Parts: sequence; structure tokens; C-alpha cells
Amino acid sequence: MKLAVFASGRGSNMNAILEASETERILSSVEFVFSNKPESQALKTATEKGIPVYSDENPSADFLLDIIKKHEVGAVVLAGYLKKIPAELIKNYDGKIINIHPSLLPKYGGKGYHGMAVHEAVLAEKESVKEVSGAFVTGVTVHYVDENYDTGEIMLQQKVDITDLHTADDIAARVLKNEHRIIVEAVDVLEYPEAKAKAEKEAKEAEERARIEAEEKAKREAEEAAKAAAEAEEKAKGEAEKQETAPVKVEEKSPKD
Repeated sequence: MKLAVFASGRGSNMNAILEASETERILSSVEFVFSNKPESQALKTATEKGIPVYSDENPSADFLLDIIKKHEVGAVVLAGYLKKIPAELIKNYDGKIINIHPSLLPKYGGKGYHGMAVHEAVLAEKESVKEVSGAFVTGVTVHYVDENYDTGEIMLQQKVDITDLHTADDIAARVLKNEHRIIVEAVDVLEYPEAKAKAEKEAKEAEERARIEAEEKAKREAEEAAKAAAEAEEKAKGEAEKQETAPVKVEEKSPKD
């Protein structure tokens, strides 16, 4: 699958996707990277890797649709992208745009909840995420994007135990490690229909090749058998003709006979 990655900052989740693609952990490739911040590290990294980049502080739906169609992209991954996605883009790519969020949505989601603001809120309200076991947890969510902030259908979630952590920075670092894993798993989910179709197509093609090879083998064997039979028949005919034309030896009788 061809992907577009939208990022506003350093692009560490983008890097996780790129690494997974380079090592063939996933089948997808990143066709371009877009950022609303021209100086973002995500764009610099993508440029260094030879990936096309685009930037616009206030992108219109038409602009985004144009570059997506230009690169024949099948899905868009928001990896730390802070701008709201235009409704027209969502309408055209419903179920094909996903976002990663550093909490267990619906907790700590919505406008204004991104980056350290989320982790500071989790730290401040630690008791509200306390489970029966006594462990304090936050987490990561990947969800499909709709027209509102962080309200789309949840695709994947991963709990992260922060019982032993006491600063927002430490929480952010632990959550980020889980983000890198779950974003790749999310691409797996996006890929599944295409991967399944590809596998079915390859299986069908392999079956067809096997059928053709079997037919060709049977044809060759039949031709070889027919040739061998014809040769045997010709040989037998030749032997018979030799016997018919061979002179008959007559034994001479002695006088006393």
C-alpha cells in the first residue's frame, strides 16, 4: 500500500514506519511526507531519505487531495500532525486516514490535548487512571479520523503502566516507545485487505501456473509416448519386412536319400 505521512514535529512515529518499510516488516511504502511546519524535522528526515515532501501552514482540501492523488496514495497516517483534517479529504478517504494519540481515548483527547499537554494531564490526574490492581496506566490509541478531534472509531489501543513514573517527561518517553510499535501494527491493519487480495491473487496465479505446467507435462508425455509407440511400430514393421524378404535356405539331400 502507498502511504502518505502527515507530521508537524520531529516525526519519530514516521521514522518507525519508514524503518518497518525498509526492513519489510510492512508491505507499505511512504510516498510523501506533508507538514504544516516547513522547518519540521520530519520534512528534513524525509528529504534526506529521498522522499518527496510538501508543506503548507494552512492546507486546503483541494491541495491535499491533489498531492494524494498525484502519488496514488491509498491511506494517510497522521503521526504527530496537529492540524485538523479538512472534511472533504475525510469524505474522500473515509476509513483510510488514521491518527495516533498518546492516551487511552476518550480520556485526554480533544482540542488542545496533544504532546506534553496530554502527559501533564495524566500526571496531574493520576488517580483517575488507577486500575483495581493499583497500577497507574495511561496508553496509546490509534483511531480512524473523522471531522472532530480524537473522536473517530478506535482501531488499536495499548495500555502503558506508569506506576513507577513521576514526571511528564518520563511518562512521555515510555508512551513514545509504545507509539512506535502500535503505529506499525496499525499500518498492518490498513494493509490487511490489500495484502489478503494480493495473497489470493498470487495463490490463484500459482494455481493457474501449476495447471498449465501439468497440462504441458501431460501433453509432452503423451507426445513422447505416441512417438515411442510409433517408433516401436515402425521397428516391428521393419523387422517383419526383413523376415519376408530374407532368402530361404534349402538343404541339399545326399544321394543315399
